[in-house]
Amino acid sequence: MSEAVSLDFIGRRLDSVQNDVADVRRRMVRLEERFDSLEMRFSVLERGQTLLEERMNHVVERLSRLEETAARTLLLIERIAKAQGIEGKP
Repeated sequence: MSEAVSLDFIGRRLDSVQNDVADVRRRMVRLEERFDSLEMRFSVLERGQTLLEERMNHVVERLSRLEETAARTLLLIERIAKAQGIEGKP
């Protein structure tokens, strides 16, 4: 009788372990789905950040060109004023 009880106990214990393993696998699948979703979100954020960086670079380049144009314009105005004999304020 003790053998039957121990075999029955072992059988129940194996069933319990199998259920636990199945539960762990289900949780792993859920976690993987969540991480895949997060990975997709990060991918979208990275693309947005790249686009923003490209736009910022474009703005910086444009601002640099505007500053250069302004400096050239001021230099030209100074030369014209000097040629006309107009003195600027120091």
